[in-house]
Amino acid sequence: TCSLRGFSVMANLQVKRGDIGSGQIFINCTIEGFARTCFLDTGSNTSFVTLDRNTKLFEKVGEAKKSGVSGSKVQGDKVRVRSFKIGNHDIGTVELGRFEKVHHDLIGIDLLGKSNLAIDMIQKTLVISSKSTRFPYEFQRLPQGHLSLPLEFEQQKNLRIIFDTGAGLNSVDQAYVDKYPQYFEFVQEIDSGYDINNDPVVMNLYTVKCLKIGNFRLLNQTFLSFDFGDLRTYFDHSAPFILGFNGIDNHFWEFDLINKRFDVK
Repeated sequence: TCSLRGFSVMANLQVKRGDIGSGQIFINCTIEGFARTCFLDTGSNTSFVTLDRNTKLFEKVGEAKKSGVSGSKVQGDKVRVRSFKIGNHDIGTVELGRFEKVHHDLIGIDLLGKSNLAIDMIQKTLVISSKSTRFPYEFQRLPQGHLSLPLEFEQQKNLRIIFDTGAGLNSVDQAYVDKYPQYFEFVQEIDSGYDINNDPVVMNLYTVKCLKIGNFRLLNQTFLSFDFGDLRTYFDHSAPFILGFNGIDNHFWEFDLINKRFDVK
C-alpha cells in the first residue's frame, strides 16, 4: 500500500458530478467475493446492499429498516457477510441491511467509525490509519455515530453542521431559513428533490456568503433547504446544517475518530 501523511491508502474515490455543484462519491468494494460499487454516505448510520441474485445468497440474521429525510421508512433484511473489502482493506465479518429496489449498495458511518479516517477530495482517495494524530479541532459523535462539526455562521457560534458525504448538496433546515431569512439569498425552487428512499421532498435553493468550520472558511456556498422534521431531534437542534458534497469537495478532511478531533485543508 501507499502512504499519505502517515495514512495507508484504502480505496480510490469515484466522483459522479451532477447539476449546480452536486455530486456523489463511490468506492469499489468486494462483498463475499462479489465485486460491487458502493455509495459512500457518512450521513447514514446503516450500511446496506441492494437485493439481487448475488446478495440473496447472504445469510439472513434479522430484520432491518432505513429512514429517509421525508420521514418514510423501508423494511428489509439484516444479513451477515464474512468478508467486506473496501478497496484493498478487508473489514471482515459485518452485518448489513438488504433492501429491494435501492439504487446502489451503501457504506455508512457504521463501517467507517472504528478507525481514523481521511477523505481526500483532491487526490480522490479514502485513507485510514491506526495512528492517533493530534488534529486542531474537536467534533462530536452523535448517538448514531454521525460526525457533528463546530460551525460559526453569521456570528452565531454555538451551531453544528453534520458531515454527510451522502448529501448531494449542502442542506439547511427550512425552519432555520425562515427564522433568519436575511442570511440566505434565494435562488430557485427545486422541482424534484428526493431522499434516500426515493420519496419526494420539497426543497428550495439558497446561497450563503460564508461558513466557518474551525478556522476554515467556506465561501459562497449553495444550500438546499427542506423541512428537517425528525432530523431536528436525530441530529440535535443545534445542527440545522448538513455539509454535503459541494462543501466537502476539493478539500482534504481528516478525522481522529477515537479522540474526536479533525482537520480540513
